[in-house]
Amino acid sequence: AYYSATAGGNGSVVKQLINTFTGDNVLAADYHGYDDTSIIVDGGTLSVNGTHSFVSIELINGAVLTYSNPENSFDITLSGDLIINSGAHVDISGLGNSGEGVVTDEFAGGSHGGLGGGLSNDIHGSETQPADLGTGGGNNAGNDGGGAIRIDVGRDLIVDGEINADGTVDENCNAGGSGGSIWITANSV
Repeated sequence: AYYSATAGGNGSVVKQLINTFTGDNVLAADYHGYDDTSIIVDGGTLSVNGTHSFVSIELINGAVLTYSNPENSFDITLSGDLIINSGAHVDISGLGNSGEGVVTDEFAGGSHGGLGGGLSNDIHGSETQPADLGTGGGNNAGNDGGGAIRIDVGRDLIVDGEINADGTVDENCNAGGSGGSIWITANSV
């Protein structure tokens, strides 16, 4: 961690704590020691669980932002920018619901914003405020749905990488899970 000094609106100097993560790291839902700081993820994976508020997040050198609790989600508020550089990504693929007990046919694809294949579950979720987890496909050995994220960006969202919430499909192409929910608001994109 280090401090970056910038000029404030009234000519004063504002010190901002910047934390750089390399390798694989987890921010627990009940740990807020990095809240109100800027985050740089350099080449590793940062799993953010629960609700957190940061100044900004920048993903560089193939970094991944995700969460580590399947069938959960994360909610991040940024007062500044979210920058996803080329090769980096926000990825919550396969972190949604499983198909077990939800769909009635082992070959049925999971539904979410649209109807899955076969005898799938009902369509669910919101087009304007997407927050639901994706549904898994198949009733026994199916695949998982995509996860759910909410990110409120106070300034700029810059995406040269990817943002993914895909459902999973196994190598046998058995009933795929539906995509999850990505709900991002920003001052500018």
